[in-house]
Amino acid sequence: MRLTPSRSVSRPLSQGLVPLLMLGLCAGSGGAATATPSPEATRIITVNSHVSNRQIALNQPVRIEFTTMPRQVANIDIETVVGNSLLVNSSWRLLGRPSVVEHEKTKTITIGVALLPRTVGSLALPQIPVSWLQGDQAAEFGVVTVANGVLVGSETKDLPKETAGVAGFPWGAHLADLKTTRIADNLIEYLADRAIARPQPGLELIFRGGDLSEAVVAAPGLTIEQARESFFSRWGLPQIEEPNSISWILGWTRITATTPGGDATGVKLTIAREDILAKQNQTAVKDTVFDVLDGARTPPAQVETEEQAKERRKHEAEEFLKMQKQAPTPKAEEPVRKP
Repeated sequence: MRLTPSRSVSRPLSQGLVPLLMLGLCAGSGGAATATPSPEATRIITVNSHVSNRQIALNQPVRIEFTTMPRQVANIDIETVVGNSLLVNSSWRLLGRPSVVEHEKTKTITIGVALLPRTVGSLALPQIPVSWLQGDQAAEFGVVTVANGVLVGSETKDLPKETAGVAGFPWGAHLADLKTTRIADNLIEYLADRAIARPQPGLELIFRGGDLSEAVVAAPGLTIEQARESFFSRWGLPQIEEPNSISWILGWTRITATTPGGDATGVKLTIAREDILAKQNQTAVKDTVFDVLDGARTPPAQVETEEQAKERRKHEAEEFLKMQKQAPTPKAEEPVRKP
């Protein structure tokens, strides 16, 4: 997987950081990190760090690079520690994997991460634990201001409509509400884990847990090369590029353009809301795992789908007709003769 950096992301600072850090180690303060007292159990420390940009658009990544003293705790997988600490965060999304360099001569450690904002406004960058140093410590990196728009070239444009919904259907809309007003029942396919509505040719709306969480747009006569410039003009530079796939991440909205590869043509655009999907995953884990462990409640009754209800009514009707055919025909009563 190749990550496409934003134009505002600066080059790594590995060169030049090590001499500065070593100068700090010899300055008499006791190290490259200065501990700051905190009422919490975790001590917040200041590290030799660089943040690529303090003012960004919603589609711009921020790169943080910081250097710490040599490891003081053995058998710590620094990449895993840093990556896991950034998974659960409502303001930032980890882009790719952290980079970790342990310098051979000085033994100091330089860590780099790329983050994408989930929302707009003034956002505090996440604290990162430094578990490879003694004591329960974490580094902090200040605040970044995220503009309410996307960067396209050198211009910040308004957020595209896809961040709020697709084809006039808002993200999180309830299928139960839409199928009585905007989507005919015969345009909905019910599957075990989702329902797929096709309100117009080339568009699929995917409902999980009854809520709109994904959409698929098919353009069978288009190639990715034909669409690339138009896509870039609408969503800016992509954050992730893979063979036959390009992805843009705009806050909680993920847009992925894929092609079948080979000589086949056609572009499939998949748009997903990662916050809705994450919430549904958390609910599924709670219902199937945590509630069982906690003994919180009995398993919920299975909700009958429309297709299951039709099959049940059909079966009941067939059974009724079968019983009617098997029942003996009652004899006609003879008329009572008067004496």
